[in-house]
Amino acid sequence: MTAKTTRPWSLRAADVERSPRYAAALAALVAQLGLPPTEVAHRSRACLEELRTGHSPSVYRRIVSAGRALLGSGYAGLDYDPAQVERMRTLFATQPTVVLSSHKSYLDGGALTVGFADHLLPPLTVFAGINMAFWPIGQVWRRANGVFIRRAGHDAAYAFALRQQFGTLIERRQPLQWFIEGTRSRTGVLGPPRLGLLVYTVDAWREGRCDDLVLQPVAIAYDLLRDAAEYAREARGAGKRAETLGWLVRFVREQRGQFGRIYVRFGEPLTMRAAVGSPDRLPPRESSESRHVLEELAREVCRRIEAAMPVTATALVTLHLLARPPARPLTVTRLRQLLLGGLAQLGDQGAALTSAARELATPEGLDRTLDLLTTNGLVVESDDGASRAVAIAPGRELEAAYYRNTILHRLRDGALAELVAREARSDPASPRSAPCAVDPIAVLRSEAESLWIL
Repeated sequence: MTAKTTRPWSLRAADVERSPRYAAALAALVAQLGLPPTEVAHRSRACLEELRTGHSPSVYRRIVSAGRALLGSGYAGLDYDPAQVERMRTLFATQPTVVLSSHKSYLDGGALTVGFADHLLPPLTVFAGINMAFWPIGQVWRRANGVFIRRAGHDAAYAFALRQQFGTLIERRQPLQWFIEGTRSRTGVLGPPRLGLLVYTVDAWREGRCDDLVLQPVAIAYDLLRDAAEYAREARGAGKRAETLGWLVRFVREQRGQFGRIYVRFGEPLTMRAAVGSPDRLPPRESSESRHVLEELAREVCRRIEAAMPVTATALVTLHLLARPPARPLTVTRLRQLLLGGLAQLGDQGAALTSAARELATPEGLDRTLDLLTTNGLVVESDDGASRAVAIAPGRELEAAYYRNTILHRLRDGALAELVAREARSDPASPRSAPCAVDPIAVLRSEAESLWIL
């Protein structure tokens, strides 16, 4: 498939300022700041120009082509679920939609941009950090649906401009996208949600800019990810590399290799009306109750991302290999036995498995995954003539842990239940013959909240 031709559009300061809502909102900001109206209007206009965006079909096609080449240099392909794609096509055609994705790599944006183009889904207006606006990326992406935003700060004029620009995009029914974690996960575990842009999402709905709004969770997974080596270096104390043109050139070169496939899965959509009722039921914007609504909304999106996250073959293999002491390799025969048990358990949970993960049940499928891991230096093999054994390569444990961590949420319920049982057994006030003095629900909630699950 090839992307449909889309019409050019733009959103600049003058476009936002023409909105009937803008004058009243600007007057309220003037009253709040106590500054001359002309000064406030000038500051707001400057911020709106910084946030400008638009869509040039020719630029967008070039970005898709570049993204396809970048992903193709290291990955065998993009894996989308056809049934989910059809559901998304209907969703985007009928309702304003915000796509909230997990974030593991800078490749995530390419996986969405290229995948959406290949499956004839509409281009997403993407919100990214201002650190990515370096030359020439900033100039190009602003012509291909990119919006660059500052990190959290205290500039009231900027917050006002972002809120107005965001609301205008919602009114135009532009499908929006950002990463709900706010930054790349350095551990493989889905990070705590950031509420920043979600605040403006709720504001736009509260203000009546649309009748309803869909939050669409998206999970992105990789068989292997070159970024994991960088995250391991950072965990050992190395600094994060700044995003520059030189950094971009190095990043592109590092993607050459054999890293398996990239998987994109759409979770169950969540509408604002289903989540919180009608807009008039929302608590006041600045109240603690309003923040609680936002937090619960974000957590529900994260739960749906985790439910959609596919289980990869590399995650399952590293899970079992990391459970062994480093000096004790695991025979391939025993590894396959463990994997069969894990696959059965995941099947009982209804977990989504990648095709490579399902093929671990066969000797050929397991060999393909071990070959991928050994080719990239994460696993070493030994063969004493009687049995073939494998282990995580020395010094690569942190990288291997990254893949294992991507499926830890699948083990969480059982782990929490074990914590409750352990607390009950260790309670000195509770003899074995007496009823348990520990409230299992209280223990469960305490442990879950410490992991931001609830």
